[in-house]
Amino acid sequence: MPKRTTGKKTVFVFLSFIASLQFYWTQSRLSFEHYRITDGLSQSNVTCVVEDAQNQLWFGTQEGLNRFDGTTFESFSRENAPAIKNAYIFDATKDANNDLWFGTRKGLLKYAFKKGVFTSYAFPDKSAKALKNVAVLGPTSLLVLTTKQVLYRFDKKQNRFTKIKINTPVKSILKGINTCYILGKNNVIYRINQQGRLYPWVNSTSSIQNIQYCNNQVFVFTNKGVFSVNGTKRKAKLKRLFLSDVGLNISNVTSMVYADGIYYIATNQQGLYSFDEQGKPLNYTANLFQANRLNTNNLNCLFLSKDKVLWVGTDRGVSCTMLSGSGFNTLKPSADLSKGLPCENVWSFSTHKQSLLIGTDLGITRYNPRTEVTEHFFRSEKLKTDASVMDIEVISSKEYLLACYDGIYRFNPNRANPYRLIPISDEHISLKHAHFFKIHAHTKNTFLIGTSSGLLNLDIDKGIFTEIHPELQDQVREISKDAQGNTWVLYENSGLFQLLANEHAIRLKPYKYNTKLLSLITDPLTAFTELKKGVFLLGTMGAGLVQINQSTGLLKSISKLEGLPNNTINSLIRDQNGNVWGSTNRGLICINSSGALNPKIERRGIEPNEYNMNASYIDATGKLYFGGIFGLVYFNPRSVINPSVTLYPKITRVSFHKKTRRFPSGFVNEAQLKKLAYAIQLPYKARDFEIKFQSNQLYGAKHVTYKYVIIGEETDTILIGNTNKLSFNSLAGGTYYLRLYSRYENGPWTDTPALLTVTINPPFWATIPFWVCVAAFLLICVYIYFKYQVNRERGQRIKLEDLVSKRTYKIQEQKEQIERKNELISLEKEKVLAQQKQLFIEKERAEKWLNNALPSQAVKELKVQGKVPAKAYEFATILFTDVVGFSKISENISPTRLVNKLDVLFKKFDQIIKENNLEKIKTIGDAYMAVGGLPDENSTHAIDACIAGLQIQRYMDAKKFEAIANHKDYWEIRLGINTGPVTAGIIGSLKMAYDVWGSAVNQAQRMEMLGQAGAVTISEATFKLVEPYFECVHRGKAQMKSKVILDMYEVLRIKPELSLNGEGLKPNDLFYEIVGLHHYSSIKYYTAENELIQLLAQELPQDLSYHSLAHTKDVVKAVERIALLEGVRDEGLFLLKSAALFHDAGFVKQYEHNEPIGAAMAEAMLPKYGYNEQHIKTIKELIYVTQIPHKPVNKLQEIMCDADLDYLGTDTFEETANKLKIELMAKGKIHSEREWDQMQITFLKQHKYFTQTAILTREKKKKEHLKVIKQRFDANEYD
Repeated sequence: MPKRTTGKKTVFVFLSFIASLQFYWTQSRLSFEHYRITDGLSQSNVTCVVEDAQNQLWFGTQEGLNRFDGTTFESFSRENAPAIKNAYIFDATKDANNDLWFGTRKGLLKYAFKKGVFTSYAFPDKSAKALKNVAVLGPTSLLVLTTKQVLYRFDKKQNRFTKIKINTPVKSILKGINTCYILGKNNVIYRINQQGRLYPWVNSTSSIQNIQYCNNQVFVFTNKGVFSVNGTKRKAKLKRLFLSDVGLNISNVTSMVYADGIYYIATNQQGLYSFDEQGKPLNYTANLFQANRLNTNNLNCLFLSKDKVLWVGTDRGVSCTMLSGSGFNTLKPSADLSKGLPCENVWSFSTHKQSLLIGTDLGITRYNPRTEVTEHFFRSEKLKTDASVMDIEVISSKEYLLACYDGIYRFNPNRANPYRLIPISDEHISLKHAHFFKIHAHTKNTFLIGTSSGLLNLDIDKGIFTEIHPELQDQVREISKDAQGNTWVLYENSGLFQLLANEHAIRLKPYKYNTKLLSLITDPLTAFTELKKGVFLLGTMGAGLVQINQSTGLLKSISKLEGLPNNTINSLIRDQNGNVWGSTNRGLICINSSGALNPKIERRGIEPNEYNMNASYIDATGKLYFGGIFGLVYFNPRSVINPSVTLYPKITRVSFHKKTRRFPSGFVNEAQLKKLAYAIQLPYKARDFEIKFQSNQLYGAKHVTYKYVIIGEETDTILIGNTNKLSFNSLAGGTYYLRLYSRYENGPWTDTPALLTVTINPPFWATIPFWVCVAAFLLICVYIYFKYQVNRERGQRIKLEDLVSKRTYKIQEQKEQIERKNELISLEKEKVLAQQKQLFIEKERAEKWLNNALPSQAVKELKVQGKVPAKAYEFATILFTDVVGFSKISENISPTRLVNKLDVLFKKFDQIIKENNLEKIKTIGDAYMAVGGLPDENSTHAIDACIAGLQIQRYMDAKKFEAIANHKDYWEIRLGINTGPVTAGIIGSLKMAYDVWGSAVNQAQRMEMLGQAGAVTISEATFKLVEPYFECVHRGKAQMKSKVILDMYEVLRIKPELSLNGEGLKPNDLFYEIVGLHHYSSIKYYTAENELIQLLAQELPQDLSYHSLAHTKDVVKAVERIALLEGVRDEGLFLLKSAALFHDAGFVKQYEHNEPIGAAMAEAMLPKYGYNEQHIKTIKELIYVTQIPHKPVNKLQEIMCDADLDYLGTDTFEETANKLKIELMAKGKIHSEREWDQMQITFLKQHKYFTQTAILTREKKKKEHLKVIKQRFDANEYD
């Protein structure tokens, strides 16, 4: 704490302060928090502040009083405190008894602290009701000043006002030590002692505008300057301090306080001034665009609370700041470009003289922390690329080197055009290194440049870029030096390297623990610094921090489990105190030199924020800067790490719903609780009560959360958040022990809780004497009742015995009659049951025959209506099978054996048909016919029929394999399926049979006749319904008997990803999810697909050997396969396939830059097929993401990119690549085989798959293709 100065030294300080309002970089600015009406204040204009004995603050406003406990405001006005005659509060003070006194528009108001009640004292002079000032004069009296400038003394014992005779109107009064100071309108300052003796103290020839008292000094603000008077001296001696023409308008001064060597002056229009004892000034003014600045320049009063928090009463509420540390300061985007940033993202920092250079998305911003003025330097050219300034390095005192996302620039803020691009003359380096992230000064004229594809060395004088280890094609995240002067380079995926340089060459040496590090951490590396000598600290994108001991090679992981707020570390930087600070996606962290998280960070003044990658900086004074996605934060680490700050809860009040004899006021305050040792005993009627508590520091208390444990009722810990009161109702009698804990945000809980013991006396009916009396009374009653019952039951028993003997004889006779009748009934019942059993057997036989001969639905109709009328079905699927060469087989086998084999075969078919929800219609010789979709209609009949067909043919294959293995003959069948309209029903009355008719039946039979043995042949109509779920091949066209030409397809199997174990025979759960999606989605994808396929077939140029219709179909298949394996089972599957259809549709118009054409075609065509605006927006984004290089930002885009280049990792790579080569040669893009291989090598090295499916199934094969091309290229055996 700076040493206080008085007398001559003080005069020197003030003269130094006024001599120059210059900027001092080392003096920290204050960060304010604000409380407004929305937080609970009764009115915005706060006129006075006073602190009570419980450290709660009272704010006087124009509409009542507000008691503040750090969390909530409790308002007092005429509505809830009738003693308050008028809610307009002018002034407040506290006396030695801890009672509060307020000057109001209708007299004097007292709040008795111990009783918690208000009392109002009216003036005897009715014309002077309003009290402007109130001051404590002594133990028994107050000094009050009316708005009519009349001075009174108030006797607290007699509750009487006495007018003080003074020969001038009084402008203001101040409280000093054992005295008060009175400013008269005659420019005389009077002193009055506790006995009421008044005498002149200062007589000024100047016009005194205002007087303020602090630090034992009376400060006199006059029209000729500011003077100070030692307030402890009886004889006053004015000492000139400063003049009023230096910026501070003395007529605007409203209040003044002193704390730890700093003076603070509140003004009515100029905000807040502060200066220290060395004369270093700061002016805090309103900035509505920065949340931690004052929100108004009109300040009414200042108050310094016991915990060194400065409270500022303004016309817009209350502002407060912690004076023990300036805390965090922020700079955010602002509509006023002179007072804030031009955009949200901040990436880099440097210093320029006494200002800060800030790298943003739009260029450089220069910020002056003293004036809080920002100046922006925008790139002058029309930007077509990202202009973000990712890093700043000093070239000289006037010039800087910038790593912009799109290039390296020299920056001089004094030039008309401050930006000058340093071009990369080497075309290979220029194409390879597209984006720039880090700069590190290596030598006097060389700089290391970290890019998206490796490390460059820049000779700043020659403007020449050279590659360092070009084989390391990985993004450089950090370049920094350790304590020994070694330079380290951190790559995102390749690990850590030490840079070794001499006058001839620069090379990179892999860190000795790289292999161990990369085996432990699979997430990208993001940041690096030295924690202490011999210990490195690395940040990752998803795995938190990694600490490496260079001596032992021990790797220690620090993640959310150890207290990190987030596992993504964006940057790391070491402060001047040996601590390492880091930024995450959920705020800042601090690691001490032992490698542990520091929980003693004072986080007040900053909200959790997401920070940008590698956006951190430390200036020469030790201040730290971090850039985020919404501005920046800067601070002095010493001011936010405060080990002495200890927050703890304290119980301030226990209120009872009913007053008791022991507590007639209805509550117990903190002082009374201390006297009771925090133990209270309550009668049973007062068991409903409320406990209020607060943090020992009000500043930032809204970020404090609480938990409590009650022993006596339950022992579970109960979290109550920010609530600072507990209510208990109808507690049972007994003793309860309350333990209350608190913590700041997500920090550690306090070690020592606040304690309270509450004893509830039991009610009178719960006492032992009461229950002894009750027990005695009950025993007497029981005895009397027992005697009465015994005598009564004895008489009734004699009567009952006589009655029972008479009734027993009569009942015996009736029993014998009933037994004879029961024997006759039993015989008749046995006859009836035998007849019913026979009828039931006959009925079962009849129903079994019907169920075998007819469908179940037809049986039900036949039972109800007596007939089954023919019914037309719009869609049904017919399945036909026929044994190949049956006529020849029947000639060479006995009829009995033939029938037995057919019986075995058709029984298996029956089982398969039934399992797949099909209806068997009939068998004719060796032909077997079944139908799906009737008589109960369903939407999956075509799928069911194809699954049944595959299973039938699989059964036939198994039988064939078995027969061949045993050297026996075997049968093969043809199987045909068609979907179309049919009519079904029962015709005739003899030998009833259920049958179907229609052309669809004939076409199904035709599919069977023309199909191959062992195959499942389907018509075009069936193919359109099952194509999404089965692998099918086209088998040509077939002419029907009606001369109609139909396409024939063979169903090979269910798609592997949709079948159990990928065998293609039985559907898995995903199969049915996709079926449900197709049936119930509003998107009509396949209709849209047919239209676009026809359009592309007609309009795509014929010279496109690669970007042909076949390529589009391949991408559609690939995108479906990857999407299903990546778990996309909703409408996203349709969106991906739709985007695949349109991604190369633009080739119908032009060869290059055709993605917008494809997107426009999708936007025009798809709405009529059920696609909404969001669907089309997503499809357009998926089309654009196929532009090279791929930059997907979500799962769907990753799938789309991998499908577009799926062929790179397939066996058809050479064939497909050859088509692309032919196409590019035809378009004049390449001119030789060697040039084509060189292009392939570059592309394959840079290309990456994004999805796990593509990485697992395609990456290995892609690397093999790259190896083959490299060998061919190195051999150089080209024509």
